[in-house]
Amino acid sequence: MILVTGASGMLGSQILLHAAQSGEKSLRGIYRSSRSLDNVKLSFSVQGALDKFNSIEWVKADLLDPIETDEAISGAKYIIHCAALVSPNTSDSDTMIDINPQISENVWSSGFRNNIIHGVHVSSISTFSYNPNENFINEESETKTENLSSYGKSKWASELIAWRFIAEGLSISVVSPSVILGCPAWNQGSSLILKRIKKGMPFYPPGSTGWVDVRDVADFTLKNISTRISGERFILNGYNASFKKTFSDIAVELNCNPPKWKTSYTILIFASIIESFYSKLSTYKQKLSHDSIRTVTSSVKYDATKSKLSGFQYRQWEETISALAKYCELLMVKNN
Repeated sequence: MILVTGASGMLGSQILLHAAQSGEKSLRGIYRSSRSLDNVKLSFSVQGALDKFNSIEWVKADLLDPIETDEAISGAKYIIHCAALVSPNTSDSDTMIDINPQISENVWSSGFRNNIIHGVHVSSISTFSYNPNENFINEESETKTENLSSYGKSKWASELIAWRFIAEGLSISVVSPSVILGCPAWNQGSSLILKRIKKGMPFYPPGSTGWVDVRDVADFTLKNISTRISGERFILNGYNASFKKTFSDIAVELNCNPPKWKTSYTILIFASIIESFYSKLSTYKQKLSHDSIRTVTSSVKYDATKSKLSGFQYRQWEETISALAKYCELLMVKNN
């Protein structure tokens, strides 16, 4: 049995969908909120695979509870750990740093007790420190926790727990995807990028980063389950591009106006100050943090050569944005 945590998210659900489409009969998805499963159904539906939803065993569990985690994982032979708290709100920074390592500890300690055959820990490129002297970030690039965002710190602490269990004999590999793009059936994370571009996004930040199709991340992760490569870390990145080019390409594919005006670091800092002031006077939660500003104003490239050494190929950028546009259109039809 292949078990996926965070199964109601974009990546976790896509992994389960690809596994079901490949003929895997024993699949279990761990989720926390019943409402989130509606997004999974919507995602499967626009991809023409709603019938696969019922072929998966869906189990509701709180992964912060070690007993519930043990019960949910019991019987699994393979674990793909995607679950994590991801929040743009500055007020959730400490919560992410506290919760994500706890979840990792519960999942992998349970996997150890259940004698799983192999596992994949889904980390993030946010665990790598930005170094302006490096042309590309690869798996050997350093991690300095003081330079990481709150989310990056939480993912690094979570990843270190996986490495500890590897040292204790558990077979696990680590994948670190760049910004994942996929079916925008969710109202959080990278799903919001497409929705905001569709509504009209006049501004773009000056930085650049790595982008990857969620289908590629799912395919590589499942390939790793079959090869059972342990103790290795893989950056998963299909495309390096500026935010301007990425947003413009998506906008053109969506038949929308591409962003015209570049925001600067100074403007973003000023906006974050205003947002912080407003959040103190209302129930609004600040989203524009110094972490996020640093991310969108830095120009970083990621080297995915290691992931390609076994023959793995990423989808072309044109194929990715074409699929994104198709999903957006189908979602609009279903929501009307």
